[in-house]
Amino acid sequence: MNSNYPVFILSSEKEIEQCPIFTVDEFRWNCVYRPETTGRLGYIPGKGFFLKMTCLESNPMRNNFGPNSMVYKDSAMEGFFCFSEMNSSSCSYMNFEMNANSALLIQRGEGRFNRTFLSEEEVLSCHCQAEIFPDYWTVSTWIPETLIRHYYNIDSFSEGFMFHCNFFKISETSEIEHYASAYPINSAEPNFHLPEFFGTAIIVQNTNTSRNYKSSEIQNN
Repeated sequence: MNSNYPVFILSSEKEIEQCPIFTVDEFRWNCVYRPETTGRLGYIPGKGFFLKMTCLESNPMRNNFGPNSMVYKDSAMEGFFCFSEMNSSSCSYMNFEMNANSALLIQRGEGRFNRTFLSEEEVLSCHCQAEIFPDYWTVSTWIPETLIRHYYNIDSFSEGFMFHCNFFKISETSEIEHYASAYPINSAEPNFHLPEFFGTAIIVQNTNTSRNYKSSEIQNN
């Protein structure tokens, strides 16, 4: 496939299973184990983007609770989104990091350091929800239009709208340490905050085709 992940236009979050699957299987750096992780992203006009991710991991580590807690110390799934123009390797992007307690951390900024936490009210407006099953767990969150418009100068999210993103599976805790991305990252040390390795997503009509997007097929811009 080309570098564009198709974000289907949906009428409700219940249609998320119609969206193409992306895989988070580009493992780098120190990985004690490699849990299988996938996700889907859709767009609901007037409401925002809906992200749902699944990990084949039983009893995921989940010690952190509440908005902006250190979920990356647990077992976490993440989505990073840049809705501004890419300027070389620089862009203002938002990181959404989630654990199995439905705890959500959101920051914004142009790089790994000096990032700004979103407020508790803004985090709660995303309605992060996790579910734990015997052999896997899922987590979902909204990226509301109102939140995006507050930080980005965007007129509309019509068909053909393009943005940049990457998706991750992580734990920094030594006994389950692992780092995986959907789009491959070329870095000597663990670092997801590299927008030059984000891929491209585009809003399209829902074709409801059965198609999985393997990271090995994805080309970065």
